[in-house]
Amino acid sequence: LAAACEIECHARAGDVVSALSSSAAGGLMGFGLTLYATHLCVVFVGGRLFGVPRPDLLLASNANIGNPATAAAMAASMGWSGRVLPAILVGTMGNAVGTILGLTLGVNLLSRM
Repeated sequence: LAAACEIECHARAGDVVSALSSSAAGGLMGFGLTLYATHLCVVFVGGRLFGVPRPDLLLASNANIGNPATAAAMAASMGWSGRVLPAILVGTMGNAVGTILGLTLGVNLLSRM
């Protein structure tokens, strides 16, 4: 977390070269690439196994990585008007469930320390 804050401070100060050449930048970029690559593999393999249409997979992925607003904007810009409301609802439900699971996990882990 401290490394991410350091990079953010450099980037906000306009010192992009310093932010990207920071020792933490490579590790954070590698972690992000691994995280997103794993996400896409799980989404597309799971979608193929269950026969989910590709537009629905793309919107679900967008709602997961981005937020409901970006998923709705993507649906509208791609001409998928029938998928705008479901994108918002699924993204909002994902945020709610993720928040509850994250808080529960955090409380359970911290209570054991």
